[in-house]
Amino acid sequence: MKRAWSITLLTLTPSNNQLLSLHWGARRDLRKRFRGELYYLLHRAGWEQPAKSEDVPKMRLTVQIFRSPRRFDSDNSTGGLKPMIDALRDIRAIRNDSPVWLELVTHAEQLAHDRPRVEITLEEV
Repeated sequence: MKRAWSITLLTLTPSNNQLLSLHWGARRDLRKRFRGELYYLLHRAGWEQPAKSEDVPKMRLTVQIFRSPRRFDSDNSTGGLKPMIDALRDIRAIRNDSPVWLELVTHAEQLAHDRPRVEITLEEV
């Protein structure tokens, strides 16, 4: 039976433009923040960390980004996912980020009044 976990991140992913302008130390700190938050939220959702990377099956990662109505560019939103995806690899939620092991599905949406957030569904393929 294939398993799936859904979580809502408290930390927003940066836009690609924001990510590219960050100092390497700030990018490292962002990745660490995602690592801790993803581990905690996935664990609360019932996910168990595999002993080694080789035990991780191919996964589908569905990311829904809900942003405020100011300037909005969906490909720029998607480009900022790198620290989050690297953090998922660090905690062994995904084997690696190559298309052989990860199907990435993204959707970015502009919100009028609701709170900005990132919703993630991780499922075995």
